[in-house]
Amino acid sequence: MENSIEVVQLLQSGNEEERINAANLIKEADLQGIDVSEFYPILRGLLCNPSYPVRMAAAGALMVQARRKDPVQSRLYGSTLVELQSTDPSVRFGRLEWLQQVATPDLVNDRDERVIEFALPLVSAMFSDGEERVAIQAIRTFRQAISEHQDIEDALPALMYVLRSGSGEVQEQASFAIQAIAMKGYDISGLLKELLALLDSKEEPVKFGVADALAAFFLKRKKWHDFLSLLHHDDKDIRQEAAGTIAHVPVGREPVIIKALQSLIETEDSKDVQMVATRGLLSITSDPNDMMVGIPVLLESLKGTSVEHQVYGSKILKQFTRDVLVILENGRNRKKVENIDNLEKKLESIIQDLQLSMKSITNTKVLDTLSTTIALWLVHVGDLGEFQDLLEGSSEKIQEHVVTILQDGTVRLGEPVLDILEDRDEKLVEKLLKTKDPQTTKTLDLSGQSLDRRYLHAVPASINILDHVEEIDLSHNLLRSIPGSIGTMSRVKKLVISYNRLSELPANLGNLSELVELWASRNAIRALPPELGNLRKLRILHANHNEITAFPRQLGALHDLVLLELKGNRITSLPTTFCHLDSLRSLDLSSNPIKKLPACFGQLSSLENLSMSGVKFTAFPGSILDLPKLKTLSLSNCSLTSIPPAICQLKHLETLDLNGNRISRLPAEIAQLHQLQYISMRKNQLDELPIELRELHSLRWLDVQDNPMEKHGGKASGPNKVALNLERFS
Repeated sequence: MENSIEVVQLLQSGNEEERINAANLIKEADLQGIDVSEFYPILRGLLCNPSYPVRMAAAGALMVQARRKDPVQSRLYGSTLVELQSTDPSVRFGRLEWLQQVATPDLVNDRDERVIEFALPLVSAMFSDGEERVAIQAIRTFRQAISEHQDIEDALPALMYVLRSGSGEVQEQASFAIQAIAMKGYDISGLLKELLALLDSKEEPVKFGVADALAAFFLKRKKWHDFLSLLHHDDKDIRQEAAGTIAHVPVGREPVIIKALQSLIETEDSKDVQMVATRGLLSITSDPNDMMVGIPVLLESLKGTSVEHQVYGSKILKQFTRDVLVILENGRNRKKVENIDNLEKKLESIIQDLQLSMKSITNTKVLDTLSTTIALWLVHVGDLGEFQDLLEGSSEKIQEHVVTILQDGTVRLGEPVLDILEDRDEKLVEKLLKTKDPQTTKTLDLSGQSLDRRYLHAVPASINILDHVEEIDLSHNLLRSIPGSIGTMSRVKKLVISYNRLSELPANLGNLSELVELWASRNAIRALPPELGNLRKLRILHANHNEITAFPRQLGALHDLVLLELKGNRITSLPTTFCHLDSLRSLDLSSNPIKKLPACFGQLSSLENLSMSGVKFTAFPGSILDLPKLKTLSLSNCSLTSIPPAICQLKHLETLDLNGNRISRLPAEIAQLHQLQYISMRKNQLDELPIELRELHSLRWLDVQDNPMEKHGGKASGPNKVALNLERFS
């Protein structure tokens, strides 16, 4: 750009109008395609100018490159960009609040839709807004953008300005933002000089946020010397923040850091720093011997008068105990820890100290944590009497937490402990059942996702007192069995028992004459009871991921069954009665060791969706070609080498998934499948595609990635990446 020196002088002028004119001149030049990137640093600096018109002019100039990066979003949210420049603070605040929601992850929006780079220059210009609530909301909106690793360079000068010169909550929000930037892995090396100077700030939020940011940056970049300078800083608060950051940044078992933390614990005068450093040790090492230097500090905290120290110390001790028990119970790890034989004795001594401490502690949170810690130990050593005494002598809340922590698999629960837990859970459920009206209760939810995430080990036989229940949910628990009395609940239409530890189902489930849905996936069920064949109204049967070895021939009588899922079992063959399931529309037999299908398989006249992925057939099952209504067929990872021309018989086929096979050719006859919309052939041996595919006018997607062909119709020349959409062959 000509006269660039003059433009720089105008931008740096003390005259407001000259700065605005210069910014507008740069904007116009950028719109004309002239390279104006040399002015961007100065424009970013003007985003924190005291003058609102100057900030808006600078933002307007930077918005040209922002729009260029994301033209779609800029057009889509054009009205938002206009309203962000409103002179009405309420309008600016509302648009900022809305943008924060745009940048917030959810289950609907994808990543691209959450990017708000197109508005960041305007958002940054409001960090210094005269209206404090607008400035606070602008920084909050910016912090949300940080979480998506967007380009935030435009915002940094304005952020650093309010970090240095702001006040109150604006400055505090800026400290949170700089901390988030470092935690998310952004490169802040260009800001180090300024940030290091801010460690001397008299504003505590600034000092804390900057210390966290620097510690995170140094740890992520493995700048150990720089990190240790924070850990040994003269200011106690900075030492504490640095030690605390270790728990949030994965650095692995770094010897330099471990030794530094151990030294800090031994020499530090501040109890706060000692405890935070001990927590840091726990987070970066799996060797309990590394931690031992901090244990006396934690035990001492329980004897002090500070409830905050007691809560913090008890939590760390609980985590330490769990980590040690994992090592003690997992023989594979014993060789990884020195002095393993003495480790159990050391832990026993620690537990004894905890038991003594409990006699003088009154805070329920601390008692809760210590009780669960001691319970883990008692189960590990098999002291069932004391374990039972601990449960009976504790409050109901503590009992619940004790039971909950035993569910995470830290210690193996033997039969005696399971018996205790099952007895307790039966009493718990019986108490709950008595609160419900047997005549009006239609739905009974005892899942692990109810009851405050309490996972049940047992359900009492008295569950059948609710004889008008139509839906029962026992999923996501730790049930080893379900009471046979459920088979007497004649009105049940839906039974959900998925995600448990069931090895068998009661035979009298076959008495549930009204049952329509049975969900039993993710258990260890070895066999389906033949009596299930009596469930003549059953329409849905889910039994994925069990250990079922056979499909009972009696289940062929389920003429109303429309959906059957048996994925991930051990079924080797299907009986001929399977072909009597004449209402079946959807079938998943994936990941079973089935060698072949019965010849009558094509008699499943209603079948529309079939998945047999991972079934290692010796050849393409011909009986599939007789299915008259099939719409979706998945045979991925089946070791198939060819597709028969007779596939053209599947006239209603819409989706064909053949990923992960060894197929080298698609038959030309596939062009006769005029309903076909999706073909997926990833990771096969295709070296060309039949030209006849152009006749598939309904085809919307063809995926042939990772095949040895250069392009459709080409010869083999190495792996390709081809996923084609819509008019590919026109």
